[in-house]
Amino acid sequence: MKKQISHLSPFQNAKVFAVLIAVSSLVIFLPFMLISMLMTPATTPDGQPIHFPFFMFLVMPVFQLIFGFIMVLISCALYNWVSKFTGGFEFEATDV
Repeated sequence: MKKQISHLSPFQNAKVFAVLIAVSSLVIFLPFMLISMLMTPATTPDGQPIHFPFFMFLVMPVFQLIFGFIMVLISCALYNWVSKFTGGFEFEATDV
């Protein structure tokens, strides 16, 4: 049987996607941060101490959460508008 998706809930989908992308970004950023900490020299060639940018690694998952939420919210709203004219995504489903 063929079915069409006629409406996507923008806020709910954006909320779920934002949390998923923030959590999955931690899987990438935490090992990268640890490797970067171990590979960064303690001083520059001039003898100045190098301060590791912990702030960047903590802020990036938050930015991904915020911008992921906004982009999915806009995408779902745009899909809902376009589906009025095109009929939406179509797929086939079978009962098992």
